[in-house]
Amino acid sequence: MKSRKIQIKDVCQLNASTISKRDSKSSILYLDTGSLTRNKITNLQSLNIGVDTIPSRAQRKVKDGTILYSVVRPLQEHFGIIRNPPENLIASTGFTTIDVIDVDVNDQFLFYCLTQKSTTEFLHGIAVNNVSSYPSLNPDDIGNLIFEIPSEINDQIKLSEILLDIEKKIEINERVNLEIEQLLKLVFNFWFTQFDFEDSNGMPYKASGGEMVWSEILNRDIPIQWNVGSLSDIGTILGGSTPSKDDQSNFDSSGMPWITPKDLSLNETKKFVSRGEVSLSQKGFNESSLKLTPKGSVLLSSRAPIGYMAIASNNLTTNQGFKTFLPDKGYSTSFIYYAIKSSMPTILNYASGSTFKEISGSVLKDISICLPPKAVADKFTTLALPYFELQQHLEDESQALESMRAWLLPLITNGHISVQ
Repeated sequence: MKSRKIQIKDVCQLNASTISKRDSKSSILYLDTGSLTRNKITNLQSLNIGVDTIPSRAQRKVKDGTILYSVVRPLQEHFGIIRNPPENLIASTGFTTIDVIDVDVNDQFLFYCLTQKSTTEFLHGIAVNNVSSYPSLNPDDIGNLIFEIPSEINDQIKLSEILLDIEKKIEINERVNLEIEQLLKLVFNFWFTQFDFEDSNGMPYKASGGEMVWSEILNRDIPIQWNVGSLSDIGTILGGSTPSKDDQSNFDSSGMPWITPKDLSLNETKKFVSRGEVSLSQKGFNESSLKLTPKGSVLLSSRAPIGYMAIASNNLTTNQGFKTFLPDKGYSTSFIYYAIKSSMPTILNYASGSTFKEISGSVLKDISICLPPKAVADKFTTLALPYFELQQHLEDESQALESMRAWLLPLITNGHISVQ
């Protein structure tokens, strides 16, 4: 397979077009750098011209195939390729826009070249040495990049399709898991908030006239056979800790999994967690007075921010940014998980702190909740368990696909894989 060398500035336009007063737009959809990570858009701000305050950075125009690449901290991977954008989509000047103008260069293949790990690490090295208060790039830093790519655009397209197929399967898995999650939350709310769980006749309890009694503590009616308890009644609550970072012998890349809120922030769509970016040695585990968090425990970030949640898919530990619920009091992982989610407004209301909000273990333990009879909680567990297992299977499959994509990406973009 023949190849050619290209320089980005020769085959692309950088920052080709910006919004101006001549653009007669009544509203814009604004994409900030923090809302685009690894080609996933998490938030678009809808802003009305003349009514809302328009950020001064809302200037970059985009079109189909525009590559957006954040000029700040390249290792954070705030990049993506835009497909079929609405006419009023405007990106932040925190991005460099990259539009392919060479008819023999495929924009998707070029996107993969720009976003492989070796490229982001190279750009990060430039960014940290630029004269700025934080690691940042100039458009020319991207424009000066040189890649060797297949000469034939059809070869570029076929190679890109290998990676696109992997990404599409990951997207399908995430969509299925999201739909399952919405279903389970709906059922939990129906049973344990509206109290329309199945009665002995298979009918919704409250809607069918099931007897209710007023709870002074919860300030609402609850089913007569249910009790008022606290979050500590559904599982023992543990805190985490951090060993001294000055002693590198406390850490071991293949050691005890140790989770921080950052690990969950990087994977907000995932429900299960097995390992974070950093692991502990046995020495670090012992010196931090940490306790082992068993498989099936429910992790809740309790500071900066409050509310990230995950389920331990194996034994692990956490830092002090978590409160972890052990499923050791007769309630299942699935019940505990949704009971905490259902209590989140109350948890946030009890949080305190001047610099950042935090919920302490002592306060968390005393938050009141309505406790169902074990038979009702067990029935929900029986219903939820197959869905939990499917969600974990799909997450594991997606993780394997992501690893395959990471392995294939440099092989494809560096010409080690050819098209027959």
